[in-house]
Amino acid sequence: MKPGSLPQTPPEVDAGAVKAGSFRRRYKCARVAEYRCGLRTLDASKTLRQRMQRYAHVFMVQIAQTAFANGTARIEERLARWLQMAHDRQDDDKIHLTHEFIAIMLGVRRSGVTDALHALEGQGLIRASRGVVRVANRKGLMTLARGTYGVPKSEYRRLMG
Repeated sequence: MKPGSLPQTPPEVDAGAVKAGSFRRRYKCARVAEYRCGLRTLDASKTLRQRMQRYAHVFMVQIAQTAFANGTARIEERLARWLQMAHDRQDDDKIHLTHEFIAIMLGVRRSGVTDALHALEGQGLIRASRGVVRVANRKGLMTLARGTYGVPKSEYRRLMG
């Protein structure tokens, strides 16, 4: 099979059904046309291209900052950072999360999240109840995060205005 080609579909398809190979070829053509159209749009609009490049840069900064935090910060610091990022996307101080979900997002055991939440709650930074974490002291969370939070946000403001 040539690179970029689609696998063959067996001819044994139910009567009246659309052949899968035909659908795949049409779908591939549509994706290629969409991609080329997007490239033409970026080529035609210098402003849009610059905006997209800046956004991609900020996204890469966030990825790098996450890798840095995951490699160097304790679980309490990582949790403080992550809660602030989740809080940024909320309209109020309540964040609806389970310990299991936070554990998946941080890549740690659920029991570690429970211990970290209790530590943050003991410091008065949050209030946790079943399925809800309420941010009580955002500045305290920022201090606890020790510089792992805010770099992508400030870079976004700097580049995107």
